[in-house]
Amino acid sequence: MSIQRPNGLRLVPRIAKSADSISETTNSLFRRGCDQVKEAYILFPLLAVLLLLVIWTTTLYLINKERSDAQLRSQTLEQELQTQRHDAEHARRLFVASRSVRTVRLIEPGRE
Repeated sequence: MSIQRPNGLRLVPRIAKSADSISETTNSLFRRGCDQVKEAYILFPLLAVLLLLVIWTTTLYLINKERSDAQLRSQTLEQELQTQRHDAEHARRLFVASRSVRTVRLIEPGRE
C-alpha cells in the first residue's frame, strides 16, 4: 500500500527526491513481508500456531515438573518405609527377646 502524497510536494524537486527515496525504502523486502503478515489469512493462523506453541510448551513444562515432584515424593516415601520396616524389625526382636525372658522366668522361678 503506497502513501498518498499531495501534488504540491512534487513541485519542489528536493522534496520530491527525498519522498521518492523514502518510498523506495518502504518497499523493501522486510516491509513487504510485514505488510503481508498483517493480512488476516496469514495473521490468524500465525497467531493460532503461536498460541498452540505456548500451550504445549507450558503443558510439557508442567508435566516435567510434576514428574520430578512425584519422583522426589516416592524417594521420600521409600526412605520412610525403610525406616518403619527397620523399626518394626527391632520391635519384633525386642518382643521375641522379652517373651523368651518371660518364658525362662516361668520355667525357673528362683532365677531373676
